[in-house]
Amino acid sequence: MILRKLKKFCINIVGFFFFWNKNIRRFVKDFLTDFSLQSFNCMLKFKKNKIRNNSVLLIEINNCHGEVISGYIKYFEKLGFNVDCLLHIDFYKENPFVRLDMSNVHCFYCNRIDLTQCLKYKFLSGYKHIVVMSSTCYCGKNWRGVLDMMPHLRKDHSLYVVEHELNCIEPQNETDLLKNNRVIVLGKFDRGVFVNPCLFGDVKITHKNKITTFITVGGIAAFRKNHAELINAIQELVKQKLKFKVIIIGKGELNNLPDEIKPYIEITGRLKFPEMFEQMEKADFFLPLLDPENPDHNRYITTGVTGSAQLIYAFEKIPVIHKKFADFYRFDNKNAIVFDKDLATAMAKAISLSSPEYNKLQSELHNTKQEIICESEKNLKGIL
Repeated sequence: MILRKLKKFCINIVGFFFFWNKNIRRFVKDFLTDFSLQSFNCMLKFKKNKIRNNSVLLIEINNCHGEVISGYIKYFEKLGFNVDCLLHIDFYKENPFVRLDMSNVHCFYCNRIDLTQCLKYKFLSGYKHIVVMSSTCYCGKNWRGVLDMMPHLRKDHSLYVVEHELNCIEPQNETDLLKNNRVIVLGKFDRGVFVNPCLFGDVKITHKNKITTFITVGGIAAFRKNHAELINAIQELVKQKLKFKVIIIGKGELNNLPDEIKPYIEITGRLKFPEMFEQMEKADFFLPLLDPENPDHNRYITTGVTGSAQLIYAFEKIPVIHKKFADFYRFDNKNAIVFDKDLATAMAKAISLSSPEYNKLQSELHNTKQEIICESEKNLKGIL
């Protein structure tokens, strides 16, 4: 951390004294901050890459959405395509493909600047399909449209975009792609082609533990999840002297936790994918922590989806979810614990489930996952 701050300080000094133009100074700062010999070498390898017949290129310019790209690799391979991936180096280092057979997948990973350069290569038109996994580049202060970085491919190529926020379709100039069924979405909305990537490769489907274990994955922030409600629920369950454990995975902090609930909580912080997958396999129930009273959470059923859904489907972990959000994700009382007002009561119900009752819910959840996979494969095949 100290070395990183020192590097940033030195770069700011160099930029200030040697480059008076503001735009040039910003470019130099970004270049020096992100520069990596590993990234540069990988960019050169990508430039020399010989595109295989019937190949598709998946592009992820951001260091997020790791719960998405694995499923698309599997879908394209099932459809008989060779798959190449062009990824942000920080995303690749988190090892999102640890459970996949990647023997026939070519991965190239670069920093943001090198990746942006790769998008300009004319040889990209040699791919049969290109799928941009995020329409917006979130890096830096000014968010940019990824499709705008590759205008030479926009009209004359089989270019698709995975849109994570429907409200971005017009600002990112995707209406022409939408009309031609080239905008892919993760949920069943009134726009876009539904393809849900709930496949992570070789995962273990485990059954209920003796001590019930809940898990939640995602940033610790109110606009993402209602951790305050979770803390209140844990306090109530502790009063009832129930045996359980809660694993909280995600960037952020939970401060001033009551001492009496600390033994029941394991806060891991943000984990790389191998460690996160292991924690998922240990758990029994998933807590999306979506708040019906929070306007920010309305997007999870109107214009975007929660990444929690892919984890629930893939690992077949029974969700404990509010009824406002359940139906959109195909959850009901047959494959989930659906509640109306009280998370604590729902968690207590989950704890009390017998192994046969749990297995029945899990079996139904498995069927739901298979329906989603079949529908997604059919939809993707239909637009290619």
